[in-house]
Amino acid sequence: MQNDVCIEMQGICKYFGTVAANENASLRVKHGEIHALLGENGSGKSTLMNMLAGIYSPDAGTIKIEGQAKRFASPHDSLAAGIGMVHQHFKLVEVMSAAQNISAGSEQGIIRRPKKIDEKIRGICEKYGLELDPSKKVYNMSVGEKQTVEIVKMLYRGASMFILDEPTAVLTPQEAEVLFNILRNMKKLGCAIIIITHKLNEVMEISDRVTVLRNGATIGTVNTSETNPQLLTEMMVGKAV
Repeated sequence: MQNDVCIEMQGICKYFGTVAANENASLRVKHGEIHALLGENGSGKSTLMNMLAGIYSPDAGTIKIEGQAKRFASPHDSLAAGIGMVHQHFKLVEVMSAAQNISAGSEQGIIRRPKKIDEKIRGICEKYGLELDPSKKVYNMSVGEKQTVEIVKMLYRGASMFILDEPTAVLTPQEAEVLFNILRNMKKLGCAIIIITHKLNEVMEISDRVTVLRNGATIGTVNTSETNPQLLTEMMVGKAV
């Protein structure tokens, strides 16, 4: 159904000098789904998502959020539209606590109202099935805990649509399983989640639909339940493997 679609990117082009990072790339993501964006290194996945996150502006094409055309001049604009991006390299201040990182820049009187902030964080964690100690310093955290802080930071700021860039690249298998359970909980509560990846086993395990990019362009979108790793590999590389 059309009204299920919360993110629509159509005919997106992005050039860096004479190099086309994206050319006629398209993507449609629905509420309450985990959508894998799949492609080889250099296929244009990150560039496409950086435009959705407000880091780059497209040279051509349209971005619609909840049916409304948007032009993002900055990540702040993207977040105001409900889109949060969790980068592969976390953007956290190591000497600050989880609560300080989560609320920094988004809350007035952070020093005077730490109790209220902690309550809000605990409420988010309870709702989405996350485990996090708001008072714990980032330098004492595992990689998985730091990633949880990044996810909570976006939920705290009102995001309902998420981009995760290669989210398991830095995780142990056990941490990846915890992450997948978190994402399933978020999906159940109506969040739209895009995972940038090139790992076929993860695509098959966690996603509902897959969009494949090759040479900066969208090759197609398929239901995960109706495909297999070999077919996806053929879409990625352009020939039978």
